[in-house]
Amino acid sequence: MELAADEGLSHFRRSSQASKRGAMFDDCYHVAKTWIDKYGDKSATASKRRTKQASKQVSMF
Repeated sequence: MELAADEGLSHFRRSSQASKRGAMFDDCYHVAKTWIDKYGDKSATASKRRTKQASKQVSMF
């Protein structure tokens, strides 16, 4: 999350003007939100996956 905020600040520093009057915060927020959606916390999505269960070996004897 902190990296997304840094991306929003970076956008603010690089931007010379907002997309429309009074919307600089909205632009920075949009950049940060897009960044977190794209590169966000991968461990949270990985934990939702099912783990492959170990197959039990059946003995023939």
